[in-house]
Amino acid sequence: MIHLHKREKIETDWKKTEDILPAIDATFEILPVKKEHLMTYSKLSAAKSHNDPNDHLIISQAITERITLVSMGREFRHYTKQKLSFIFSS
Repeated sequence: MIHLHKREKIETDWKKTEDILPAIDATFEILPVKKEHLMTYSKLSAAKSHNDPNDHLIISQAITERITLVSMGREFRHYTKQKLSFIFSS
């Protein structure tokens, strides 16, 4: 979220990026990168038009942990064939 806020990709009520941190702590569980996630990442077949390694790691975490990924990124649909549970959010 911080990355998206800094790049002005999402609209929020927060004026400064650092103001997001308390909301993240209260609302989200930060998922650390585990060896199992990296194993999934190493086997992930990336979409040709999708070159974002951060997204690939998040996708790998979601696949490994069997967590549904909600995103506005249409490119995430490619990964449902690789066991990603995905919901498109417009």
